[in-house]
Amino acid sequence: MSTNEATSGGSGLKAAGLSPLAGRMSVNGTRSERSWVAEGEAEVSEVTTQPGDAIGRELLPLFGITDPADETEFFEQMVRDRRLVIRLRVTHLYGTALDGPVTR
Repeated sequence: MSTNEATSGGSGLKAAGLSPLAGRMSVNGTRSERSWVAEGEAEVSEVTTQPGDAIGRELLPLFGITDPADETEFFEQMVRDRRLVIRLRVTHLYGTALDGPVTR
């Protein structure tokens, strides 16, 4: 399997051309003075196709939507943007000290 790279960010990733990301993946991130690299197995969901479907609901907390009045517009926008979820099961983490203990 090949290693793919993506930059973490709050804006999320759109579906165009992402199917090759399934498999081994590396994610680089920076937060304040800290930087890190996480490696692991990636799983790519289907694209959200119906407002309020399971993928759209999985995206909801990632965008900080807490007001139910904002959900309808959010779900419709996720469908228009063809959003999906990339789940990374981290096997290696490099770079910064962790804020707490690692549990398995």
